[in-house]
Amino acid sequence: MSHYFISNGSGRMENRKKITWRFPEFDMAFPIRVGKIEEDRYISYYWEVDGKELLVEMTLTPREGDGTVVTLTEKSRENNEAGLKWFMGNTEG
Repeated sequence: MSHYFISNGSGRMENRKKITWRFPEFDMAFPIRVGKIEEDRYISYYWEVDGKELLVEMTLTPREGDGTVVTLTEKSRENNEAGLKWFMGNTEG
């Protein structure tokens, strides 16, 4: 993940392991609870946002040559004004 979007992690992502991530744009650490890892296919983890634990899922789909499509979903936010505002702020980067 450090080559993708985090600046530093406290350890390797492994099933059900707890680690800490740092992002280059924030001066704080974020605890992560790894859910499930399926090598070269799927990654899930949980992190807390506004007092609520959110599930993040990444699905990796191979394409011709050396290509990979990464599909990222983040779940458990309300479909209301506050949820949409958070979503819009979370799409940068």
